[in-house]
Amino acid sequence: MSTAAGGPTPGTGAIVRVMAHGPAKTIVSGLTFPTGMTVGPDGAFYVSNQGFGFGAGQGQILRITP
Repeated sequence: MSTAAGGPTPGTGAIVRVMAHGPAKTIVSGLTFPTGMTVGPDGAFYVSNQGFGFGAGQGQILRITP
């Protein structure tokens, strides 16, 4: 997970899959300072978006299917 390059710039975060062999693959981009991620039993990623530097209630939990 890449939070942002240099600060919480909106839309610069991404989730990138890095395999031992082969190229890195961007799963989702355009996130705004994601701060946490987990994988659910269904294989989907659950990501906290806008987790830092924004007002209370501005954050999101996103469900992303790879």
